[in-house]
Amino acid sequence: MRYPAWQAAAGLVVGKYSWVPDDAHPGPAAAEMENLPIHWLKDWMLCLDVECGMRAETVLHRLYGTVTSYEPDTGRVAFSPAGGHPAIWVPVHRIVALSGDRQRRSDGQVPAHEPYEA
Repeated sequence: MRYPAWQAAAGLVVGKYSWVPDDAHPGPAAAEMENLPIHWLKDWMLCLDVECGMRAETVLHRLYGTVTSYEPDTGRVAFSPAGGHPAIWVPVHRIVALSGDRQRRSDGQVPAHEPYEA
């Protein structure tokens, strides 16, 4: 069952829903991200689980911050990390999941990043 974009965004920011990208771009998840109200997501602290490093030595990190834009043509998400760090572009193929954090939702409550714990 597909939810309206505002319901998906509301579930995303409170941690009830996680956005997981497609294995191949573009796909259904890319279309879903394109329909999310990005202008609304800018106001909410989210966690971005992302693969870092070379493929043979990939590690997972959890970044905290806000999604500021999404480029469906290039498959990149603009992400502004917490703590005043410069914004970054994250290729969708390196994203494991994007979700909210039920416990920590403001800039003062989260680090910019932390090791991923499964």
